[in-house]
Amino acid sequence: AGSPAAAAAAAAAAASASAANGQWPHDKFKALHANASPAGGATGAKIVVSNLDYKVSTQDIQELFGSVGPVAYAVVLTDSAGKSKGSAEVVFVQRNDALTAIQKYHGVPLDNRPLKISLVTGSLGQGGDSGKAAAGALA
Repeated sequence: AGSPAAAAAAAAAAASASAANGQWPHDKFKALHANASPAGGATGAKIVVSNLDYKVSTQDIQELFGSVGPVAYAVVLTDSAGKSKGSAEVVFVQRNDALTAIQKYHGVPLDNRPLKISLVTGSLGQGGDSGKAAAGALA
């Protein structure tokens, strides 16, 4: 009854039930999809922040851009060894907050390095050209 095989079988059954419902407990993007595109309202927007000092943490990015508006997701990008690549991605709940962040912080030094911020165009969750970036400029 308490064997490791029985425990593994129970865990597999629970995972299969979750998968059948389209819900995975380890889906790290759950919050992003839940907050990024409210029905009938403004959609979120993603920015890419580059030229970061390698000591800047995800928490630093969350605090800095969270002061502009609600952030659905923020992370400093790292290599396979966990070392910073010197860039980050930030997804704002509201597109206007992303635009404000670019106006406020593009070119501003953080740890003696001027931030380079690009808006990733397109609406989140809408497909289309969401992978293209507009480098530091607002149209």
